[in-house]
Amino acid sequence: MDCALPKIKDLNNLASISECSLSNNGCTGGLLGLTAEAVAAYSVLLLADCYSKEELLHVSRLCDSAKVQYFVSGGAFLDAWFISCLGSDYQFKNDPPNNKELRTFQFPTLTEITEDIPGSSLVTKLHPVVSPVYLKARVLLAFCDEAFVSRTGTAVTAEAVRAELMTFLESFIASEGLPKDCFTPDDVDELCAVAKLRNKSLSNGRYLSNPIVVHSIVGSFLSQEVIKVLSLVGEPMFNIFAFSSLKFEGKVFPAKKPAVSICNTNSSDCHVAKKQRVEEVEIFEL
Repeated sequence: MDCALPKIKDLNNLASISECSLSNNGCTGGLLGLTAEAVAAYSVLLLADCYSKEELLHVSRLCDSAKVQYFVSGGAFLDAWFISCLGSDYQFKNDPPNNKELRTFQFPTLTEITEDIPGSSLVTKLHPVVSPVYLKARVLLAFCDEAFVSRTGTAVTAEAVRAELMTFLESFIASEGLPKDCFTPDDVDELCAVAKLRNKSLSNGRYLSNPIVVHSIVGSFLSQEVIKVLSLVGEPMFNIFAFSSLKFEGKVFPAKKPAVSICNTNSSDCHVAKKQRVEEVEIFEL
């Protein structure tokens, strides 16, 4: 962030951009010390999955209560993703000239997505298999280095990480209502490698990062969504974006079917949209 922030500011000189510094906000104990007052100072927050699930959920709940829009992004090797959480009454207009109606989307919160919406519910006619990129994201969100160390309380080895991860995957698959073969052997090997690299005692302090091309592709989509939120113009992606380098495609799909309402800006006429175009999967082949 220290090296990227100046460039981000240079490219976005019409918006005020700053790092949500914990020290500047008088916080102790990492993100868990972040306060509602500190979060309310921002219009949009971008959260990275290098933090623990507990920390991310804490900040997301502060954002939900303060009505601050936020995105959660992450990646592993050749895959990357982000989740849009824009609130229960996110209002916007379409691009001109079709911008006479004010539309409202109800976005699920990060807590709902990670704790209340099982992966099996993401299956649709156009998307009969849950995105493996999204499933990896969910696993890595919960299975981070701090959580692993706190659960075992013992010296960490690569073999211990793999054994713990295999146990975690069994419970994750069962709780999400997923088929037992939803993770291929290659998926399991990749998750084990990521879990090992994310464990500070096994990685010599190095943090796993994606190749720059993956960051560039996913970052371009995410930046478009941030611009939409700041301008309140343009239909946002609803609400999970998953990019696979192996297939070289990005998929957008909803964590749950959104409730959509449409209001005419020249009258008080409002109605619930009968056809919800954002229910199904959008695919970008790059």
